Amino acid sequence: MSLCPRILKRAKKNDESAATQATIKFSEKISKITRDGFQELGVIESETNSLRLTASDEVAAQSQAEIMRVGNLAKSKAAELR
Repeated sequence: MSLCPRILKRAKKNDESAATQATIKFSEKISKITRDGFQELGVIESETNSLRLTASDEVAAQSQAEIMRVGNLAKSKAAELR
């Protein structure tokens, strides 16, 4: 039986102590789920930042290669005009 029906059942029986204990257990489980979710979010954010840095390096290398290509093309055109 899950916690929610247990809480309702105990509350209906007017078993306040048991209902309180069930509520505490339910809250602990929710807190654990929340903590785990935030930990996973932290990992995802870290991995995302790493991917951004890697992508930035790749883009920078491609841009550098393109600049070199254009520079060489400009040099060859300048040589043709001489």
